[in-house]
Amino acid sequence: MKRIEIVNIESNKTPIFLELPVPELTFPYLVGNPKKGGELLSWVEKPSARSTVLSWGLSCSLEEIEECMQNLAFNRGRSEKWETNDISMEKAKNYFSSIGVDKIQVNDNIITPKDPSLLGSVIVIKGKKYPLIHNVKRGLCFLRGE
Repeated sequence: MKRIEIVNIESNKTPIFLELPVPELTFPYLVGNPKKGGELLSWVEKPSARSTVLSWGLSCSLEEIEECMQNLAFNRGRSEKWETNDISMEKAKNYFSSIGVDKIQVNDNIITPKDPSLLGSVIVIKGKKYPLIHNVKRGLCFLRGE
């Protein structure tokens, strides 16, 4: 089950980073972290004046990117009281319906839109992954462990 869209691009070169356009009002963003030794992903609070963000290429698995996304989103959601953590299934369904998302999927107590592009993408070029996860604040709900 895909939570985020995977886009494979053929290229002769592997870029260090990609400048990617972002949809309006979908910040904060998670992108490939340029720093070595930290988390795989880093937060970008707002897009540039050109409505873009930079994402650095990562040499890891898609599963590692998703796991990092979940951990960072859960922790930030808790600290900033996004009201998407530790909620009931009914509240999660109502929440998604209120933002216009009627088709959802549940996997490991995490609810996301059924359309993975609503949460973001990982662009894959020659094995390197360039994540751009938008709508983190709106596209992930964590069910209460019951």
